[in-house]
Amino acid sequence: MSELLLSWDGPILIADYQMKSADRDMGESVVNQRLTFTNGVPCLVLVKNQALMSMTKGARDFFSSEVGTQGIMAAAIITDTLYKQSLTNFFLSVTRPSIPTRMLKDGQKAKEWLLTFQI
Repeated sequence: MSELLLSWDGPILIADYQMKSADRDMGESVVNQRLTFTNGVPCLVLVKNQALMSMTKGARDFFSSEVGTQGIMAAAIITDTLYKQSLTNFFLSVTRPSIPTRMLKDGQKAKEWLLTFQI
């Protein structure tokens, strides 16, 4: 099974993380997959965080860096448990990505928020 499933929902790239944990190497791999999938064209990203349970500091730092956010205009992260919501909010408060990023519980609201950044 692939660690990342990518698909389009209109102008929004859906990134469905399948791995249970992520380190910097995994972060670099999924960013490369995303950039290949989008041909480097900037896009809005909806991250589905159903499987991911842990992330190293190296992965957190990479995902929030300019390289890790390359090609992303804005990102919404949806999670399915209170634990993951807490983990995601902690990640966002500590790493402060350079792009507009928000954690939401509802996929439709996440898409609506992302579309406010559409050019």
